[in-house]
Amino acid sequence: MKKKECFLFAKITKTHGIKGNLILLLEEERNWDDIDINLIFIEIESFLVPFFVKKNSFLLKNNSKAILKIEDINSEEEAKELINNSVFLRKDHFEFFEETDFDTRINFLIIDENFGVLGDIQNIFEYSKNKIFQVIKNNKEILIPANDVFFKKIDKKNKIIYTSLPEGLIELNN
Repeated sequence: MKKKECFLFAKITKTHGIKGNLILLLEEERNWDDIDINLIFIEIESFLVPFFVKKNSFLLKNNSKAILKIEDINSEEEAKELINNSVFLRKDHFEFFEETDFDTRINFLIIDENFGVLGDIQNIFEYSKNKIFQVIKNNKEILIPANDVFFKKIDKKNKIIYTSLPEGLIELNN
């Protein structure tokens, strides 16, 4: 990942507990509740190294600090190696999940790498703070979770979202 494709999100300031949790000092004070963070990039020796975030582990302490658990970092010793490093997020994922930006995704075409053209987003629903895209294909409704792990690329100019949906998701909708 190139740095120009990301933005500085936080700095790792210390560990939290003995299981590898990290305390982040966030670069921008704002309400981050609307962002589902699954992947971060930590700058290590001038390279952005990807790390998966453990599901539901991003916890805000306030608008400037958060606790985060990275998958495969399971001890305080492992976590200490990451202290003072910068944390980056991908710009396109952040822009995509901006709350004010969501309604502009209606009529975007969804193309999946496994299932091909799925259709245009007809509506966006919210269930328990989770965004769901409604797509109609062959007179059948397909509901797609608006989760950044499924999105490969967002082409705003041509209004196309490229996805990699898990097997079974499309079948669940039939």
